[in-house]
Amino acid sequence: MKCSRISVLVLGMKYNPAYGTLAKTAGKAGKKMIKFGWTLTLIGLLAILGGLLYPIGIISKEIFLIMLVAGALVMFIGSMVRTVAILKKK
Repeated sequence: MKCSRISVLVLGMKYNPAYGTLAKTAGKAGKKMIKFGWTLTLIGLLAILGGLLYPIGIISKEIFLIMLVAGALVMFIGSMVRTVAILKKK
C-alpha cells in the first residue's frame, strides 16, 4: 500500500522500502498512549459541546468561557499525547 508522506505520519505508520509496504511503528505502550490521547480529545470535545448549554440559559457566561477554554486545552494536550506516541518509535 503506497501512501504519501503526510498520510503516513497521520496513521502512525512507517514505509518499508524493502517490502514496499507500510508497517505500524507504535508498540503496546504507544497504542495505549494513542488511546489515551483520543480519550483526552473526546473529553475536550464534550466540554466544548457542553458550551451549547449557554444559549439555552442552563449555564452562566463564566462557566461557558471556562468550558470553552478548558475543552480546547484538553483537546490540544490529547493531540500532543498522540503525536508523542506516534513519534516515540521513529
